Amino acid sequence: MFPATLASLMSLYSSSHADAVIQALDSAELVFLFDHLIRVIPAHRVGFWLSGASGDELLLARDRALGRWVDHASVPSVPLSEGLVSKTFREGSTELDDGMYRRKEGSARVDQSLHQITACQISVPVVLAGERVGVLSAVQLANEGAPAPGRWGFTDGSQQTMEGFAKVFEGLISRHLK
Repeated sequence: MFPATLASLMSLYSSSHADAVIQALDSAELVFLFDHLIRVIPAHRVGFWLSGASGDELLLARDRALGRWVDHASVPSVPLSEGLVSKTFREGSTELDDGMYRRKEGSARVDQSLHQITACQISVPVVLAGERVGVLSAVQLANEGAPAPGRWGFTDGSQQTMEGFAKVFEGLISRHLK
């Protein structure tokens, strides 16, 4: 039922929330919401980065492209010292790269491990029971052959939509914690 990479991820993650997070990530509701978010923002992919057991990295728990989960040969990770996703986690605030220029905080290592070229990105912290546990991230890609999104770049409206989605995501996972 779970991709091998997800099982590997969970063996690295030690939290009382881990099982509930995985149940929520595999729910049909979440699949619908991720696909809806991809269309509305619009984005090529939406991912959920989960804090690793070591506390010094984020691990990509789920990576969704429209209509399908993206599987990876190994669990992509990023150190908390590198990239916009990590900055979002460290600071607990939304990061928006609207694509007008490539921010230096972007992680070339993440793009390389995911075989992508990120053009635009929004990252929003995920909080459960008062604890920051991960980050939701949406990206538009500049890869050769990637279909053009309905609109290039993310806007303040895209950011508000992503932040609202994060609250729904947190609620869905919290329901599984009960």
